[in-house]
Amino acid sequence: MSAMFGSTEPRRESLAVAAILITVATLSFSDALVKLFSDGFSLWQIFTLRSLCVAPLLVAALALQRSRSERLRRPLFWVSIRSLLMAAQAILYYLALPKVALSAVAATNYTMPLFVTMFAAVIFGHRVPLKAWIAVGLGFSGVLLIVQPASSTFNAFALLPLVAAMLAALANLVTNAKCQDVPPLVISLNLNLVLLAVGLLGTCFGLLPQTDSPGSDYMDYVAGRWTPMTFEDWAAILIMAVSFAIGSIGAAVAYQFGRPTTIATLDFMYIAFAFLWGLLFFSELPNVAALLGIVIIVVSGLVVVRR
Repeated sequence: MSAMFGSTEPRRESLAVAAILITVATLSFSDALVKLFSDGFSLWQIFTLRSLCVAPLLVAALALQRSRSERLRRPLFWVSIRSLLMAAQAILYYLALPKVALSAVAATNYTMPLFVTMFAAVIFGHRVPLKAWIAVGLGFSGVLLIVQPASSTFNAFALLPLVAAMLAALANLVTNAKCQDVPPLVISLNLNLVLLAVGLLGTCFGLLPQTDSPGSDYMDYVAGRWTPMTFEDWAAILIMAVSFAIGSIGAAVAYQFGRPTTIATLDFMYIAFAFLWGLLFFSELPNVAALLGIVIIVVSGLVVVRR
């Protein structure tokens, strides 16, 4: 029996590692596509069409889990609160993408573990060791190196992923405190439906009467009306949808079968993939200060998640 267990555990761990690596690679690629196509159609168009494509995939996956069907009848108030926080996080993150280098947005957004540590101490009274507080301080110094608020080239849009990280941290605390008995696919479907609702609301705003004067590409992205889509546009939306579904299922598989510290550490590979896509698609190469800030955020984040 012990031999069987010993041979099974490495396979489960390998599956978890593969799942999280595939997840961060596909999600970062999807975000690169959002940045790439941000001058082609509006953010709300992306939310709506992506969610419409993802929903059937998640419903089909849930249909295969009939044994958990009873759980679907439980109140989902806190799951919906979590989804609203994550939807707000996604809006801020995507608003920053067209204006900030992809690797910088990703790194700043990954200050989320630092905010989790702070909120856990302040809100729940958790004891946080000195080493973790030092890591938090170093992480935010990394953000300063990326944002460079005193510089003449300061970009206020670079602050948006920092606020997004705060919202994601609150969502994770809600998940841990109130949503532990809810199947991951149910959480993902709820988030997808909330994002669909957000996309439709934004679409309604875009349908309001507007002036005929041409706006900037960014304003069209933020509040523009739906635009006709080419075959390449539909292909991009489909890839975004599949990536979102893979991210939803892959993260669940990774954290169910792998050691949490291992998976959380590998989750930071998202930043490496974002750096790669930014270099390949947009020829983005952060300056020395920003690159140092990214490294500091990754190191401090790893210290926190390993703790």
